[in-house]
Formats: sequence, structure tokens, C-alpha cells
Amino acid sequence: MENFKSYLDGINFNSRFEKLKKKLKNKSVLIYGAGIFFQYINKNYDLSSLKITGICDKKFNYDARGYYEGYKTLKPDEIINHINSFDYILICVLENNKIEKSLKKEFKNTKIKIMSFVKKPFLYDFLNNKNNTVVLIKQNGKKVYNPKIKNLKITFRGFNNYIEIKEPFIIKNKMTIRAINNTKITIDKNCVFYNLNIKIEQGAKLIIGKNFFCWNTQIYLTAAGEKSVEIGDDCLFSHGILIRPSDGHKIYDINSNKLINEPEDITIGNHVWVGTRAIILKGAHIPSNCIVGAGSIVNKKFNDENCIIAGSPAKIIKKDIRWER
Repeated sequence: MENFKSYLDGINFNSRFEKLKKKLKNKSVLIYGAGIFFQYINKNYDLSSLKITGICDKKFNYDARGYYEGYKTLKPDEIINHINSFDYILICVLENNKIEKSLKKEFKNTKIKIMSFVKKPFLYDFLNNKNNTVVLIKQNGKKVYNPKIKNLKITFRGFNNYIEIKEPFIIKNKMTIRAINNTKITIDKNCVFYNLNIKIEQGAKLIIGKNFFCWNTQIYLTAAGEKSVEIGDDCLFSHGILIRPSDGHKIYDINSNKLINEPEDITIGNHVWVGTRAIILKGAHIPSNCIVGAGSIVNKKFNDENCIIAGSPAKIIKKDIRWER
């Protein structure tokens, strides 16, 4: 999040925030936006002086309802039913310019006043072209920056995303990567990809070793914070594999409001064969030379190499094995 700090320092956000606190003193405030910008503001600035009555975001159309980071949640289409509960809507999204215009139009005949945490159109001023890099390492060691690679589609959102791929490799059908903010992906040589889909965000890291083969694999490092997925050398992934080091959505204890499902790293050793439709979840550790049975759900750490791990949840069903491609 260092880039957020640099940007906000550059626009003198501390002064802006102090003025907001004075202007909104004793005023009821609805926060609009529960994404990465709000998460940074909520973590690094004291919002206790603001009389926040709730938080609104499109994702609350789908997520479990109730509270988010201690604030009562609203869906956007519910705002109109609560217009007497707050005096201001304070916009805390990256597309603040667009959202501010939309909300001012929607509530122009009400007492509600619309403001943004920042005055500039944050999305276009901050997110575009911020140190996002793809490096192709040729077999002779030469580095080619931001190359066009057949069948590979990369979508960057945010800043400081780094992707490194070593030749030779084969991409059959398609490979897609969506990277959001401070992520890092390194892929070693001699890999073969048949339909690989990677989603990674917010400081997460993905490492894929050499001689990797996959067929229709999903790797989702979303809502994972700065956790990692590390796959060793010479691994073979069958059809329909899902890997994710988080649950995707946060779960809180209803009494203490404490987060109870923190993300955890995933590590997969060398020469691991993962069977069809296996799911590998947060905290999983699969040692080298193991086999994961088809349809298994792996959600814990295993220590013994040369084992068959299978079941839901997975357990060791046979030891002292070896496998060949």
C-alpha cells in the first residue's frame, strides 16, 4: 500500500482529511465504497471522529448482510429508504468522479449532500500505468519487457504488478491473468498451460516451478492479503483444479466482530500429481512426490512425502509410493 501513501501525500490528503472532519463534525455520514481505497483509509486514518452510520457497496448485493469492518451495510438501492439516517454520503472509491456525479443526480431533490474523500478523479489519476511490468526471459537470458505473447491475456488494475515468465513454454488454448495492486507472479521454464486462469490481488504472490503442466486450472489469490501460492518443479495438474488461499469473503465472530477466517499460504512440493477436480484450500501443504486423488479437498498441512492424499477432507490413504508421468 506504499503507493497509496505516496499518492495521498502528494495531494496533501492529511490536510483534506482534517477539513473533512471539521466539516462533518456531528453530521451523520454514510460511506460509499468498501473496496481497497476504503480498506487503506480505514487502516491508516482514525475515522472515529466521523459519525459513520453505515457503509454502502455494490458487493453487499451478494455478500452476507450485516456488518463490514464494524459498520452496518447497505446495498446501493437501499439508500433511498434510509435518507433520514444520514446527512452526507462520503465517497470512498477509486472511481470517485463518476460515482459523485451519479449520486448527486440521484439525490438532487433530497437533503443529502455528496462529498468525496479526494477531489480528483482518483481512478484515472492513480491507477493507470503505475509500474505494471511483464518480463519474458529468453533462453539466452535476455529480458524482454512487456512482450506480446500468443494466447496470453493479462489485465492489470492498479500498480506495481510484476509478472516474470521464462522460456521455453507452451500456452495451448488460452491463459488469462488478472492482477490488482502489488502482486508478483514468477513462472519458471518448460511449462505447458492448457487453459490456466489466474486472479491475484493486493500483495499476493504466485510461484510456479519448472516443468509444470496443467489442464483447465483456476488459481485465485483474491481476498488473500499478502499470502502466497508456491508450486514446485515437475508438477502435473489434471483437469478442473481449483487453488485458493482464502475463503473469498470475510467471516466475523458476531459478538467480538473479530475476523475468524484469515487467509493462509499454500505450498505444493516438487513432482506432485493433482487429480481431476481436486480443490486445494488455504493452509494446504502437499509434500514432494505425492499424489492428490481426484475430487479431493486438501485444507491442511501434510508432512510425509511419497504418499497418496485423497478424500474430502483429504487424508493419507497410502504411503511409500512413487509416480511417473
